[in-house]
Amino acid sequence: MKHMLQPAVIKVLLIEDDPEDVLLVRDMFWWEDADRFNLIRVGTLDEAVARARTEAFDILLFDMTLPGAAGLAGLAKAQAALPGLPVVALGVQGDEGTALAALDAGAEDYLIKAPGNAISLARMRQAMERNRVQAHVADQTRRDAVTGLSDRHAFRDRIERALADGAPFALVLLDLDRFKAINDSLGHQAGDKLLAAVAARLEWHTRTRDEVGRLGDDEFALLLADVADHDQARAAAQEILAVISRPFQVGRHEFYVSASLGVVCSADGPADAGALLKNAESALAKAKGHGNNSFQVYLPDMQAPAVERLRLETAMRQALERNEFVLYYQPQVDLTTGAITGIEALLRWHHPQLGLMAPGQFIWLAEETGLIVPIGEWVLRTACAQAQAWRDKGLGGMRMVVNLSARQFRQSNLVSMVADALEAARLEPAALSLEITEGTVLESTRSNHDTLADLKKMGIGISIDDFGTGYSSLSYLKRIPADTLKLDRSFVKDIAHNPEDAAIARAIIALAHGLSLTIVAEGVETREQLSALRREGCRHIQGYLLGRPMPSRRFEALARRGVDIPA
Repeated sequence: MKHMLQPAVIKVLLIEDDPEDVLLVRDMFWWEDADRFNLIRVGTLDEAVARARTEAFDILLFDMTLPGAAGLAGLAKAQAALPGLPVVALGVQGDEGTALAALDAGAEDYLIKAPGNAISLARMRQAMERNRVQAHVADQTRRDAVTGLSDRHAFRDRIERALADGAPFALVLLDLDRFKAINDSLGHQAGDKLLAAVAARLEWHTRTRDEVGRLGDDEFALLLADVADHDQARAAAQEILAVISRPFQVGRHEFYVSASLGVVCSADGPADAGALLKNAESALAKAKGHGNNSFQVYLPDMQAPAVERLRLETAMRQALERNEFVLYYQPQVDLTTGAITGIEALLRWHHPQLGLMAPGQFIWLAEETGLIVPIGEWVLRTACAQAQAWRDKGLGGMRMVVNLSARQFRQSNLVSMVADALEAARLEPAALSLEITEGTVLESTRSNHDTLADLKKMGIGISIDDFGTGYSSLSYLKRIPADTLKLDRSFVKDIAHNPEDAAIARAIIALAHGLSLTIVAEGVETREQLSALRREGCRHIQGYLLGRPMPSRRFEALARRGVDIPA
């Protein structure tokens, strides 16, 4: 917040309905420093709000006996209707209780309306300065720590004020395209620097009457004043995309980023900040469907996806309590022996109306809402219990593989939660492997390294998923206590026909062997892919060719009879 100099003439808005009291207050100003005040009088709170919309005031004098808005309730209405304007309450002699209550309620000062009393310049300036300091402190607590922009709560308040003012504006939600890939590959520190650079550029290219905020992660919001229709909104959106598309220099890295924008005009309604944000989110979702570097202005028929999302989130919150989640299991097979050496636990949702849902249909929402944490804990406990149940039936030698999302991995209690799950299932740590993506591993933080080291000390296996798909530096493999690499399905898909994919797969397999790591090729669906992987020396295979994900009973039957491996 910029520090503003005190005005030479203080502009005072007086709410006073009694003409005699108006003269009395004027006399109180006349007594001292009268030429330093510009007093504007209105008779009601509604008149004050209307006047404040068209001109700026430095301080508000509020009569605590005002008809229709008297006492503390009236004071609260005035503060809500005129946010940010310092309030000095006016009362009558002998009502000290009201004076103290007014000060407790946020009034900067309390003055007695009486002949001979003086409203001094110093006292008014003290009230204004107290208000400024308090506003500054409050503002700092509602600032995003990474960018210095207004946070979600402060920005929402700004929308409410803009709606109350009645002037047209556009609300823009901006989501950086593929920011997660940058964050995962270069780490949160580089990602935060890029976010700060984006924030600075947006502020530089907006006007002083506009507002820029960060709502969370890689999502920004802009409130653009005086945008009255869709044509103006489209022009503004195109300008924002052009501003974002220019390269960002962050340290030694140069980033080319794009954004998706969802735009809603206040003139289209509704007059509610929450509803406007939801409409902008619907437009943003539509823009993302067009591909990167695009925008969408909100139209009424876009509301349906937002409603469906809310229904899905509500149903997901209830799914754990209703035991609607279930695990399917997919084998990892050793080609040289034909034995099942690993079992990947894969989540499914028996939705009461939509049927059996695969993770791609709902995990994204679990990640966004944080529900991935309790769901992930349920997956871990259930998988550990199932692994021990199979071992009790003589089906040992198979390591249970459980996926951890980046959000789960960053939980401070992850190690103790894993230990509790193992203890509850009576499962030895060596029978469990935790699978995390390469992007998660690349977040080079002390806590990440400590977490991996603690898990490894327990005897738990560490598997790196999606290997080779990020902006990776192979040096991290020396620091990470991994024992398995997953060859991503994107390299397996055309390995039999694409020399480049074959070369990449060959290099990753050789790297794993050189570091004494197990390599598992995932997404194997054809005999040609299997033959190519055999030629390259890949020993462990996972994919539909050898077994689709299946319920526990079918998997148990498969484990007992063995997997048929094509020649």
